[in-house]
Amino acid sequence: MGKTYFVLLWRLKNTLSNINNLFRCYKCGICCENLFPNSIVIFPSDVIRICDGMNMEKKVFLAKYCVGKDIPCGDSSIKVYFMKVGKDRKCVFLNNSLCTIYNIRPTQCKKTPYDFFAYKKLWGYMPCVKREYYSERKSYDEDMELLKELLHGY
Repeated sequence: MGKTYFVLLWRLKNTLSNINNLFRCYKCGICCENLFPNSIVIFPSDVIRICDGMNMEKKVFLAKYCVGKDIPCGDSSIKVYFMKVGKDRKCVFLNNSLCTIYNIRPTQCKKTPYDFFAYKKLWGYMPCVKREYYSERKSYDEDMELLKELLHGY
């Protein structure tokens, strides 16, 4: 099982390479713009929280706002859902540089940039990121907990 976590972690890092507690959001919207497809992971707990908050059925939410992708993992694959990105490459929930689902936003959005796959290469482009925090922060344990959630399924 341990090897499966590492494989999934590596695959997600590669998927996310296209694109918290110490972090202060300046409401500039930069992290929600210029997105690539499959750059915002939607975890099973996100689906529950967002659907509850939007009073929407899981099936409807996944069909309207997400795209599923099979991530190869060992001899099989894991279904992972990602937020759909608009034609303008902005998050579908971004309006006037503000998140319209901020209180129920996805885990990745809550934890980025220091507590979610906290790697300078992924998030260092954002003007609000303090690069010196990366030497202190390691998100490995948090990342592994999220991977366990993905392996458990939707």
